[in-house]
Amino acid sequence: MIDTVIMIIPFRQTQITNAERFGGTEAINRVLTSYVPRNGKGIEIYVNPTSDDKQHGYFPRITFSRTAFQVDDSSTNFKIECSLPKILFNNNVYELRESDLENLLQTLQEKLSRLGLFIEVDVLRNAFVSRVDYAKNILLPGNCGIFLHWVSKADLHSSLGRNKTAYAPGGSSFKSYTKRHHILAYDKVAEVTKSFYCENRSVTRDNHCQRTLFNQLQEANSQIFRLEVAFLKRAKLKDLCASLNIEMGQGRLSQLFNENVSKTILQHYSGRIFNSIRRLNLDNSDDITLIDRIEQAFPNITTNRTLNLLSQIKLVSTYDMDFFRNKFRFCSSQISRLRRDLDAINSTQNSPFSSVMRNIHAVESCLQEFLPIEESNLFGG
Repeated sequence: MIDTVIMIIPFRQTQITNAERFGGTEAINRVLTSYVPRNGKGIEIYVNPTSDDKQHGYFPRITFSRTAFQVDDSSTNFKIECSLPKILFNNNVYELRESDLENLLQTLQEKLSRLGLFIEVDVLRNAFVSRVDYAKNILLPGNCGIFLHWVSKADLHSSLGRNKTAYAPGGSSFKSYTKRHHILAYDKVAEVTKSFYCENRSVTRDNHCQRTLFNQLQEANSQIFRLEVAFLKRAKLKDLCASLNIEMGQGRLSQLFNENVSKTILQHYSGRIFNSIRRLNLDNSDDITLIDRIEQAFPNITTNRTLNLLSQIKLVSTYDMDFFRNKFRFCSSQISRLRRDLDAINSTQNSPFSSVMRNIHAVESCLQEFLPIEESNLFGG
């Protein structure tokens, strides 16, 4: 379901109730009268939760500024950034339902008021969203770290950058990205556990409110795989929704707070990841078996071609498609041919699921059902 959002709300639709939280009346007036360069921004005021605020749970972050970019005909706006599940549950393991929207908006309004900013619920409901993240937490039957090792080999597209260290708690993560969106997969329990000792990491800020929950998850040895798609630019989300025939309206909060939008987007990217993993033929490492499957897929194949494919299967299982791009300078047509060959060989496979394949099946089933994780799912109570 939906997770992190950045909302832009015009100054005229709000009321500052505690000027001291914004640096005083003089500082507010400086923002209102500041010079804004073309395609730039003027003075900014940041309002972050204090240590005292954090004793009462998770709070959003507020930026007050004037910019050349206008929202609803206003260049003086508040930018509100927060994780919506954390607003309601103080953690983002438990997941939101569409029916939680009104309760969520009321809670968000109360937390903003504590930070000195009053905004009507209707204004929040129709807020302009400049960034949105969709995510799903999934309980795995097998080891999450081993599963992520194979997920990290996913070959999505040559235009996507890859990073196996960012957001990496002990290496248990995968990130594929462009300037407009990120695709993240990581061990949720390991990520938050590490964040207790690393609060300056952008992905793990404000996680101390989850400490009790994650102590319980560690004791229960829970394996939680998290798939997350972050749209840094609205244009990317708009393009994707058009290609997937998803109705997102004007991209307001109430329109993006939608289970069907979340489900369709996450299934789209998980399908691309898992189709890539299935090409690796994880269930067979025996050379004779692999040769038999190659000959079954290509009855008229030559001996040299068989040996060539065998070596490529071994290399792609050990490394990934990027190895062929970087080491052997494979072009796009050669990579496409290798993918087709692997798909043909993989279609001959009839062996039972390995632990990795069982995890893939668990993720796909969870995304199809799209039921939120709740306390009863985790602890049976």
